[in-house]
Amino acid sequence: MTRSRVRPINYSACNISGIATAVAIGWVSCFATGAFAQESTALRGSVASGESGMTPLPTSRPRFAERSTELPTTTSAPRYRPVSEGALPDDTPDTELDGYVEAEPGAIATNDLTAARTVRRRSTDETQPGEEEQSRAVRRQTGEDQIAVNDTPLTTGTVRTGSVIAGDEERNIAARVSSERVGAIEAIPSEQEEDPYAAPGIRIGSFLLRPTLSQGIEWTSNNQSTAGGSSDFLSSTNLNIEAASQWSRHSATLTLDGTYRTSITGTGFSEFTGSADAAGVVDVGNDYRINAGAGYSRGPEAATSPTVLSGTASRALRQTLTGTLGAEKYAGKLRASVTGEVARNTYGNATLSGGGTLSQADRNNTLYSATLRGGYEISPALVPFIELEYGRRNYDQRLDSGGFARSANIFGGRGGVEFDLGEKLNGEVSAGWLGETIDDSRLASISALSVDAQVNWSPMRGTIVALNAGTEVEGSTNPTSSGSVRYDASVSLTRQMRANLTGTATLGAGWRRYAASADRDLTLNGELSLTWWLNRFAGITGRASHEQVSSNVAGRGSQTSTVFLGLTLRR
Repeated sequence: MTRSRVRPINYSACNISGIATAVAIGWVSCFATGAFAQESTALRGSVASGESGMTPLPTSRPRFAERSTELPTTTSAPRYRPVSEGALPDDTPDTELDGYVEAEPGAIATNDLTAARTVRRRSTDETQPGEEEQSRAVRRQTGEDQIAVNDTPLTTGTVRTGSVIAGDEERNIAARVSSERVGAIEAIPSEQEEDPYAAPGIRIGSFLLRPTLSQGIEWTSNNQSTAGGSSDFLSSTNLNIEAASQWSRHSATLTLDGTYRTSITGTGFSEFTGSADAAGVVDVGNDYRINAGAGYSRGPEAATSPTVLSGTASRALRQTLTGTLGAEKYAGKLRASVTGEVARNTYGNATLSGGGTLSQADRNNTLYSATLRGGYEISPALVPFIELEYGRRNYDQRLDSGGFARSANIFGGRGGVEFDLGEKLNGEVSAGWLGETIDDSRLASISALSVDAQVNWSPMRGTIVALNAGTEVEGSTNPTSSGSVRYDASVSLTRQMRANLTGTATLGAGWRRYAASADRDLTLNGELSLTWWLNRFAGITGRASHEQVSSNVAGRGSQTSTVFLGLTLRR
């Protein structure tokens, strides 16, 4: 018999192999059950080290389920309490425990899951026997589908910490990016022009000068505007110059206008009319203002003049020189003004049809008048007023060619209202009584209703409606007439249809009543004009007009039609 050899058992090797085998089985069991993956911050400090004497929290608190594949909502990062700071007592309220996860000293937990893994590694090494089974029982009791504590979902990724200045609302508003384009630092701001075709004018010292020259061809059905006139083609030239001061306190204006018309068909007709007017306002302080003006006009006497000259080949030349001076005072809501005016009228000799001339020197006269006005300001835009007028008409010759003393006294009174609503509506209207008493008792006095108005109305941008009305007492040297009263009224509509196209339509009427007589004159006229501006300095102007005079006086009725086309230049 062969004796078998029995080798002694190496207990150290067995012990090492047993330990290795136990560790391997433990790791396989951990990976099989997913213990490390399912540990989370739901423990919130419930696992404690035996060395620190931490008492486990009740197992009724919920734990996290398996990691979900859905994207969780984010929350703020939890706060962590190191183990070294001491254990949390059992009676600590849940509100105080929320957000705390026990971590090793010096460990940095970026989220709940990281903190839970840190706690799990520590609890695996230091947990007393039996605590692992208790932890597993807790997971089975609470359920592995619960994923939040206090209904607050947490993220499984790193949560970015907000900026320190995130709560500074004013600073954040100031830092917002503006969508508006920022212009250049040295850019010169440009202003929107109201009228791109307006003439810039010529600056001379402190005055702005605006000259306008118009040249064209005119056809007229009555070159004399009388009953015996004939049709003609005329060359018409007009020059207008306006100058206005650019002063800040005072103001002054000057207007010059002249028109020359001559026949180009050989009829020999020619005439020149012109005028010059100047006005100024001086502010002397203490609510006082001085108004001054002067004017001059010349031209053939109007065909509708009340003085009829029979047997003449042309109308007499009439020249008028005027001057005004006045003062205004504002005292609170009270307004007062006084104005004096002088008008000098002279008449040239009339050319007779059979040759020779007829003197008109007995018609030369000078009119002096003074007007006193008082008003009360109801509002800055509405001022009612009362006006009184006195005047004296003096003829150069005390007796005219018929032996009558034509000099007379003039009286007038009217009431009205001034209104100023800016560019929309401004002006004044008045009504009253006007009369003239002639020195010669053989001539009847003249009296009539007086109506005056100057109104500018702009119903819309680019449209201006102007209303003008006036009453005038006219003298006469006819042996059978002491004079007449004439009413004139006109309304015009100016419309800027385009930036370079402007149109004007005008309707007018005149009515004359002779004193102590049944004679009447009625004048109706209308005009339509268009100006197409090629640029700021040149434009084409077309104009058509018609005038009709009706009278019960023989030889005074007439009709005149005119068509004009020309070029307008201005600067």
